[in-house]
Amino acid sequence: MSWIITGTQKNNWTPADIDTALWLDAADASTITESGGAVSQWNDKSGNGRNVTQATSSRQPAYTSSGLNGKNVITFADDFLSNATLDWGDSPSSVFIALGPSGAGTYRNIIATGTGSINQWSYGLTNANAYAIFQILRGAQAFSVTPSITDILCFTSAGRVSTSISATLTTNGTLNGTQTRSDANLTSAAGITIGSNANVSEPYVGFIAEIVLVPEIVSTKTRQQMEGYLAHKWGLTANLPANHPYKIAVPVP
Repeated sequence: MSWIITGTQKNNWTPADIDTALWLDAADASTITESGGAVSQWNDKSGNGRNVTQATSSRQPAYTSSGLNGKNVITFADDFLSNATLDWGDSPSSVFIALGPSGAGTYRNIIATGTGSINQWSYGLTNANAYAIFQILRGAQAFSVTPSITDILCFTSAGRVSTSISATLTTNGTLNGTQTRSDANLTSAAGITIGSNANVSEPYVGFIAEIVLVPEIVSTKTRQQMEGYLAHKWGLTANLPANHPYKIAVPVP
């Protein structure tokens, strides 16, 4: 990543410049606990200590060296990482994810509220290969966008309201609209699961490079800063539209 100099040297903008509830960065090897390439823990860089873990060896995702433009990623297939203390499903949030989905024909949970298997909601992919908001094991509302080889996603939501959850998706800097999922069984659920729901019935297949969860619906400026940060860091600037403010230049504080 390059430096920008305007009279005096400035550091590039990173998620450390805002309040984050969770920050998982696969490029930072110091945050990964693995044995033989199997990841048992991915440490949170937000300062909140919300590390995601997996004690069962058969459910541990793989640490993939140089998986995306020379940087390491974590690859999921029938496995997951979770943390029981991050209660985010009922509160406003913005979830940024740099990832590369693969496989099709099944429902796939990328990041889910709670650490159980039902009555929670998640962001994922439908069996028609479209990004969607799920009520786990009950149904999905799809956005009108299919995944690319690599994507930068931003899901924003006010959180669960009674038995309804709505979310807005921006993919690679382009707004894809809002979808709502409502069901009488939609309940509050503490915790977070990455790569599946907790019983691995609808697992995500593909890699995740970075996840940043912000405990609010971010402004357009902050969303674009995060998109610029992820795009330049992971070599995905070609994904951004031509009019994106950080298509060429990296964001600075």
